[in-house]
Amino acid sequence: MTTRALDRRALACAALVVALYAACAAIARSAAARAQPGALGMAITIDLTVTATFLVWLAGVRPGVIARRWLPRVFALGLVATRVLLLPEQRELVGWMRAVWVPAELALVVLAWRARRFAGGFAAALGLGWLFELIASELTVVRYAFAGGRAPAGGRTFTYHRRAQWRGLAAVFGFLILVETGAMHLVIARWSPAAAWIATALGVYSIVWLVGDWRALAAHPLALDGTTLRADIGLRWRVTIPLALVEDVTSPSGDERADPDYLNLGPDRAPSLVVRLRAPIEARGLFGRKRLARRLGLPADAPSELAAALESSRSPSV
Repeated sequence: MTTRALDRRALACAALVVALYAACAAIARSAAARAQPGALGMAITIDLTVTATFLVWLAGVRPGVIARRWLPRVFALGLVATRVLLLPEQRELVGWMRAVWVPAELALVVLAWRARRFAGGFAAALGLGWLFELIASELTVVRYAFAGGRAPAGGRTFTYHRRAQWRGLAAVFGFLILVETGAMHLVIARWSPAAAWIATALGVYSIVWLVGDWRALAAHPLALDGTTLRADIGLRWRVTIPLALVEDVTSPSGDERADPDYLNLGPDRAPSLVVRLRAPIEARGLFGRKRLARRLGLPADAPSELAAALESSRSPSV
């Protein structure tokens, strides 16, 4: 079976599950469901969990289109969906599960992150790659805010977050958001409590975003091995620079910003070093952005050490 055929069968399996969810949502809001909430609520709960899982097994796992590990994920998604789609009086069957609602939802977020490549394939096939990249970026920010990240293993690393000016700016922005969010809540609550809480939630999320962005910068120092320099600048830009392509390493002059082939990878406006390459390479950023660049601005807490390491690690033929 070709890759294209596998993708079509996987999409067909996903369409079955989506159709089942849509039918359950329509039934849950129907007059019949309101007249008999207990019986239909139980039936919908079984469909969202057991039936959906069985459909994925029948149309996806059994023919080898979808991995078996998706079965518990589909079941967990069904548990969360019952909370969203069903009215309180329709949840008799899932009442005993209330103690595990939050862990189930958190587990779903973790699973969604771990399965981002699979989900990205679905989104790209549907022409919604941009939407997937947006959601994945936001989930990544939240993950770094609450769970942090792991430093790269192996090779020599160079930090860049300790002396970054963005460190102080982020703290100032966070304080201003905190103060303004409290004041706006008190003002808006006079007209609409719901709108006030929405504004407050947006303010809190902005602070979470700042924390996640900063922790991502700290978790991803520049990593130099024998042949490449990996520059994952937090969540902003990701690029692997082959050392054989490095033409020279210089201090920033300010003129590089006028070069259309220039890209500053760091969090600050002025980089610590500017690396010129023999050929352009692709950098990937937030929300699926891609950029070709031949001159790259690199951040560094110790620019002279990074420059010396790059010069000494370059290919002898360069």
